Amino acid sequence: MKVLKQQYQSSSMKVAIIDNGSALLEELRKAVFKALSVEPELIKFPDLPVKGYDLLIFSGRAIKNSETDVWMHKLLKQYGNLPSVFICYAAEFFNLSRGGTLRKLSNHLYGYYDITIEKNSIGIPSGKHAVFESRSLSIGRLGRGLKPIAEGNGIEAFVSDNGQLGLMFHPEKSDDFGLKVLRSYFTWKYF
Repeated sequence: MKVLKQQYQSSSMKVAIIDNGSALLEELRKAVFKALSVEPELIKFPDLPVKGYDLLIFSGRAIKNSETDVWMHKLLKQYGNLPSVFICYAAEFFNLSRGGTLRKLSNHLYGYYDITIEKNSIGIPSGKHAVFESRSLSIGRLGRGLKPIAEGNGIEAFVSDNGQLGLMFHPEKSDDFGLKVLRSYFTWKYF
């Protein structure tokens, strides 16, 4: 099975990073490569379509932009059932698209914070882990079909009924644990 995984990952796996204006784009690209042994393709606003990919990774964003909100809405409508990881802003947006809510935090989070991950069906290591966060919003209520799998500064991670993963933290800045999250999600979805 390990040989099959390596062969599939290195020869035919297609991963796209949907860039929503992330300040951490290069770190995300490197993390995806390191975790999956695949060079991801970058898709930037307003590129459509995103067909032919095995995994979509939706980035966070540095600056609020209503045009990327419209673009994200179109992408979710067209490709919302594909295996996907939604990071920070993208996780917030995904939650809102399912009827969830957000709430403003009293302080902007920036740096490493401890979160607790429950035992889960997608293989992300459970227990207490330090993750990197940069955000001022938190999930108020999860939307339809979303189940929490991590807590810390509110809900830190969730899984959808279609198997998509929402992360309120940045795996690309969360050291080895962040790589394990990406690798675990890929392994769960494909092997």
